[in-house]
Amino acid sequence: VVLLPRLVPESRAGRAVRLDVPGAVLGTGALVALVYGLLRTGESGWGDTAAVGSLGLAVLLAVAFVAVEARTAEPLVPLSFLSFRIRAVANGTTLLYSATMYAMAFLLMVHLQTVLGYRPLTAGLAYLPYGAGILVGMWLSSRAVARLGVRPALVMSFLISAVGLLMLSGVAPSDGYASGVLPGMLVTSLGCGLSLPALTVAALTGTTGENAGVGSAVLSSVQQVGGAVGVAVLVALATRRSDALAAQEGPLRAATGGFSLALAVAAAVLVLGAALIATLLGKKHLPEGAPDTAEAPVTHADRT
Repeated sequence: VVLLPRLVPESRAGRAVRLDVPGAVLGTGALVALVYGLLRTGESGWGDTAAVGSLGLAVLLAVAFVAVEARTAEPLVPLSFLSFRIRAVANGTTLLYSATMYAMAFLLMVHLQTVLGYRPLTAGLAYLPYGAGILVGMWLSSRAVARLGVRPALVMSFLISAVGLLMLSGVAPSDGYASGVLPGMLVTSLGCGLSLPALTVAALTGTTGENAGVGSAVLSSVQQVGGAVGVAVLVALATRRSDALAAQEGPLRAATGGFSLALAVAAAVLVLGAALIATLLGKKHLPEGAPDTAEAPVTHADRT
């Protein structure tokens, strides 16, 4: 708070704009209905009337949101902004990445407490190396983007995280923290740290002083929505797998089986994300004069 006014210059839009209240209400309503519907589906199955109705409502609200944004003079999210290829791919793959990472964090904490028997505080301390891995990955990310370009850096980070999730999915009930959980957690966190700055660079490519705030807000919203959807879907998948195994296996094996299945699916989602980046962010889609990067060479501000 003390240093911010001294180190960061003031930034504001050049003109006042009106808040797009209908767009905000419709967009928020669509996302709430989507997440609620997915949660109900995970609990009660696709035959649940409330789940199907909520998902249908989410579709209707999303269509209405697009229609309103297309006709509003000052839309909350201009459709032309989302149609920019690099930003669209970056936000789409951010959705996938956030879905897997939020679900992994939730499932890992449950695994530490139910299978390894850690108390909540101990489980929190055991999770600290994940933060250290992210810091190392973020330190390496700007260097990877500067040397390799955004697309190769993103593909590499997604695949590293996928490997980490596969390592975690192979944990057995008898494995301890250091021998079972920690290696996969560190690899996953390294990939996560590598991906975050590169995804931000791609998601804000081509923005100006007038719409950089929109780009940042869309990216943040996509991260939160992806996390909610990932927890709703993957945790429900893990729970169903554990319930199915509970009758045949012991409680620890059943819990580990659900944990492993959900993380294996999460790894597959990241591989899909890497394939989408490699396919849709070809060199012809990147700005001219920046070979295989989504923006001009990384500056000191980008590294910071």
